[in-house]
Amino acid sequence: MSDDAYNAVTLALGALAAVLGASPIPDPFKAVATAIPAIAVQVIRISQVVKTNKRDARDFALYIGRLTDTTLRPLQDLGRKPINAKMENAVADFHDERTQVALDMGKLTTRSRWRRTAGYGSDPMKIVASKERIRNAVEIIDLIERLGKGDNGAAVKGRDGKERICLEGTRKAALDVIEKWIEDSRHEGKHILWLKAAAGCGKSCVAATVEKRAKASKRLGAAFYFARGKATHNAGVIVELSRQLASRPELQSAIAAAVKEDRNIARRTPAYQYLKLIHDPLLTLGQTTRKLVIIVDAVDECDQQDASDLLEFISRDHERLPAGVKFVITSRIDPHIRCELESPSVSPTVEHLSLDGDSSGVERDIAAYFKERLPALTKRLFIWAATSALLLADPNFRDPEAQLERLLSTPSLTNLDDLYLSALDHAFPPTVAAPVLALLRNVLGALVAARTPINVMTLAALLASRESSPDETAGEIHNKILSWLQAILTIPDGDDKADADPIQFLHQSFVDFLIREDRCDNRFLLRVPEHHEQMAIRCLRCMSNLQRNICHLTDPSKLNSEVEGLSAKIEEYISPALAYACLYWTDHLSEARTDSKESLEVDLLVEHFLKQKILYWIEVLSLLGKTKEAVILLRSADTWVTARASLVTLDPSLSVLLRDARRFLLEFMEPISTSSLHIYSSALAFSPSSTELVASYGHMLDAGPKPLRGRSVKWSNTLWVGSKHSNAVTCLEWSPSGKILASGSHDTTVRLWDKETGTVVGGGPLGGHTCGVLCLAWSPGGKVLASGSADTNLRLWEADTGATFGIPLVGHTDKVSCIAWSPNGKVLASGSSGKTISGMWRTMLPMAGR
Repeated sequence: MSDDAYNAVTLALGALAAVLGASPIPDPFKAVATAIPAIAVQVIRISQVVKTNKRDARDFALYIGRLTDTTLRPLQDLGRKPINAKMENAVADFHDERTQVALDMGKLTTRSRWRRTAGYGSDPMKIVASKERIRNAVEIIDLIERLGKGDNGAAVKGRDGKERICLEGTRKAALDVIEKWIEDSRHEGKHILWLKAAAGCGKSCVAATVEKRAKASKRLGAAFYFARGKATHNAGVIVELSRQLASRPELQSAIAAAVKEDRNIARRTPAYQYLKLIHDPLLTLGQTTRKLVIIVDAVDECDQQDASDLLEFISRDHERLPAGVKFVITSRIDPHIRCELESPSVSPTVEHLSLDGDSSGVERDIAAYFKERLPALTKRLFIWAATSALLLADPNFRDPEAQLERLLSTPSLTNLDDLYLSALDHAFPPTVAAPVLALLRNVLGALVAARTPINVMTLAALLASRESSPDETAGEIHNKILSWLQAILTIPDGDDKADADPIQFLHQSFVDFLIREDRCDNRFLLRVPEHHEQMAIRCLRCMSNLQRNICHLTDPSKLNSEVEGLSAKIEEYISPALAYACLYWTDHLSEARTDSKESLEVDLLVEHFLKQKILYWIEVLSLLGKTKEAVILLRSADTWVTARASLVTLDPSLSVLLRDARRFLLEFMEPISTSSLHIYSSALAFSPSSTELVASYGHMLDAGPKPLRGRSVKWSNTLWVGSKHSNAVTCLEWSPSGKILASGSHDTTVRLWDKETGTVVGGGPLGGHTCGVLCLAWSPGGKVLASGSADTNLRLWEADTGATFGIPLVGHTDKVSCIAWSPNGKVLASGSSGKTISGMWRTMLPMAGR
């Protein structure tokens, strides 16, 4: 073998060692991985001075060098990705095997009989196997990475960055009950513990303490903390729980396999995600007695329907889950949560634990809290105690001793509302200037009305007047308002990184206080419809800056996904404030009042937007990947325009224009969603000539393709065309709600279509039949779809997930020609071309699925 080959491999290994050494891979894993190339180089150098079997030794050394290079090179791309146990073990074995090879090779400098001495010369399978383990571990890391970087919520951290856990000795009774429930085998029939209490009783602190203890005892599976108003964060609950569960070696492979099977699973429906990423992987554990604790805190702080769905997922099919899997759920005692957890089918699986009613325990715990923080304050809610402590620690209180005395000596301040009012009165006394008080209401009103948490700069951009810049407004907001509210808001520190962090209310009880006339002083009272109206005005003003080709793209023939550096262009030209305005302006319109003077300004802004900016708005949503949402937003806007027209005189063309815009999107959904500039280069060219849309925007048409036979005059009666099937469509069936259309085809698949947008629900076909699908039927509740096929079988599909429910129903000897549900959803009847009605199939659907 030539020296060139040795030199090439040696150089490659040296470069690899340098790259791994500079990589942000964590130690001690990095140290082990970085040492392996040097060992391989040592093997190559030893092989050049062996006494016997020189050719075998050198060939084998070269093989070891190349194998090391190809095996370890993927590690340089891991960066800061979490290194799992499988990866650590595989690399450690790889290191040990290379070390042994070097030792054995060294023996050949004095011995003969290479093959017997080295042990690897004729059988390198052990080394190859270690390479495969590393390759598999890298693949698992990459697959789990597709679930995101992780965000389990801020509830476990306080404003000072410290853990928000129970102080030693507090909430001892509740924590002991939870610990006993997790460990005691007598509770194995109850895999859910519901910790319930009113607002401010410390549920999240208890949850965080349970998490810390479970982590210390290696029983923690996952923990998630809901946060009111954080829609994006809350929507990711299933994916985040599965991402954390994937850190468990016993679940990692099953979760990675689910991601490998559907690489877009992070964008699927929550029901499908729960089934594939949590439920099915948990089943792979078998009936182990090992404990695995999954914590979901503050379920009442997410959308009611989302909360109900999540609790249904957790309680579904509970008897099949391993006995050691335990879910700890915390929430207020809200009706929709009680409905789920106290239903006859679920209640036997739930252990109930209330923090309400133990006044003596609360007094002891608050006394312990203030023994740590402020010893004199007792007999309050935890949130009252915590807010008091923050008020006294606030640097704006120049005389904390006097304030403490006031808190202790004023009986009314034992009430949380009075405490909030005291904090506001201190920061903004009756003598405060009217403009400052108005700014306070604008800031708090915007934060309450905002559909998703917003940061200081986004808030400033929305609130900025025509006379001031967003930077100036941000400074004014921070100095005059936010710096005085540190006891009741989470406020960024002010550096560049913190500017991206949202402003948030420390507790929902403060929001409840601000919006209730019977609780809040009139100076601070927020009338929510007024603030939605103001937010609508600000969004519409912000969108008045929309322009064509906002990101300055140069090639209209390219798809959005093909534009180099598109993310950077979006960040440069579409500010967070503009993105917020484009996504939520109709939400604020629908919640706004309609009888004020400002409403006239809304009318003018809406008219200007619809007549001059609507295509530019569609362009932005295409770039943001939100084209489908535009259809729903336009329907909401049309509803507002119709309601408004009954009160004032509006241009009648506005409703027509909105409906044209919806038809425009439905007709050209695919080209517009994949290429923003196709709005002007093709979609507009094929729009009917007599429409209000073409009348208002026809001048924007690019020189490009034109219809060969001229334009149609008006929209066809076809709302949208679904063209995903690859063979004849044989059957259609509307869901009971009328929102989903199911289609069956000779291509053997079933598809579900969103009536509003014409897009496929769930992203793909429902596959399983081996011959054409001939008939469909929805269960009365619309949760399950039955399909009959020429393959003689019936299948049941969960509408939310697209997953097969149970096993195929087998019994016909000829193709299934018709199916029908009983009114209660318990029985499914089917008929066949073989002239038979197959008995009554008992579907065993869960109550919620019927």
